[in-house]
Amino acid sequence: MMNTIVLMITHYGSSDTFNTTIAVFNIIFVVFFLFECILKLIGYGFQYYFSQSSNNFDFAIVVLSLISIDDSISNLFNMTVFRIIRVARLLRMVKASKSL
Repeated sequence: MMNTIVLMITHYGSSDTFNTTIAVFNIIFVVFFLFECILKLIGYGFQYYFSQSSNNFDFAIVVLSLISIDDSISNLFNMTVFRIIRVARLLRMVKASKSL
C-alpha cells in the first residue's frame, strides 16, 4: 500500500528534493518486490511459481520495475501506464483478500 501512496503523490512541478526522495522510495520498493519474487521462486520452485497467473503478473511487474529504474531505458516506455499496472497489483491483492 505504501508503494501506491508514493506513486500517487508524484506531481508536476515538484522540487528536486521531493523527486529524489520519491526515486529512493521507488528503488526500495523495487528491491522489496524483487526479494519477494526471489523468495517465492526458491520456495515454490520454478515450475510451480510460473504456473500461477498471479505470480506471472508479479514477475512482470518486478521486471518492468527494474527496467524503469534506468532512465535511458524507461524513456522508451510510457511510465504512466506502467504506474497504473503497479497500482493494479495492489487492487488484485485487495480483491483476493477474504478478510477485507
